[in-house]
Amino acid sequence: MAQYRKDTEGFLSDNKTLFEVFMQSDRHGNILESSSSLEFALSISRGLHDDISYSHNTGYISSGFSNGDTIWEDGSPYPWASLATAQTLYLKSSTNNATDRGAPVLISGLDANYEPISEAIFLDGTDSTTAVATTKQYLRITALEMNDGITNEGDITARVVNGSGTVVYIIPAGFGISSVGIYTVPAGYTAYLVKGSLSSTAAVTIGFYVRLYNRGFKIQHIAVADNTQYNYDFPIPLPFPEKTDMDVRAMIGSGRCSVNWDMILVRNI
Repeated sequence: MAQYRKDTEGFLSDNKTLFEVFMQSDRHGNILESSSSLEFALSISRGLHDDISYSHNTGYISSGFSNGDTIWEDGSPYPWASLATAQTLYLKSSTNNATDRGAPVLISGLDANYEPISEAIFLDGTDSTTAVATTKQYLRITALEMNDGITNEGDITARVVNGSGTVVYIIPAGFGISSVGIYTVPAGYTAYLVKGSLSSTAAVTIGFYVRLYNRGFKIQHIAVADNTQYNYDFPIPLPFPEKTDMDVRAMIGSGRCSVNWDMILVRNI
């Protein structure tokens, strides 16, 4: 934005008009596109900042959950203890079908040091219910997704120990991408929670639990809905340091339920 000095309600003579130019920059001096919140959000979405990114997280459960269950299609509390150390994952489909056989799956997660890692593997080409092992080991999983324009026919599960082990992540049938109500902040970042939402087909109370590194889970936010939509914008974003675990759980209720939350990730100085 530029302004001229209105000493005489016009430009000063002899080209002496004074101008002020205002620009917004990040802490490294990089000029941002606009000072408006929308333009700044768009610049993050477009990947214009090396040290700022975003995370949209969603969890869904179609039925059959109990109090204390994480919002995900496995219908159980999330098995954090199964990922106390970095593990090889074993992926397979719940059904042997032509679509899932040999299908590529992209795995994103964190290694033993909470650093981001990823890899793409192919489900078994002969029988998609036969588990295939990852080449990397994961302390946390942040996403599973079909990697070649394919929408999975069966539930794609990631398990630990072996192909019959504990389920630690899932792509529900027909979703093409995971929908699990957990998240862990990567090493070297702080996550700022800016928005949360909940929808349900019955009366539910949902708890947003967080666990700081080497601490216990504590409830951070409670949402209540009864066949309605719940939305909350955090006027002051809540900060969560690196290695914080997040777990969105049912406290009371049943029926179908979905949760979503959005965060800005900022690299620590």
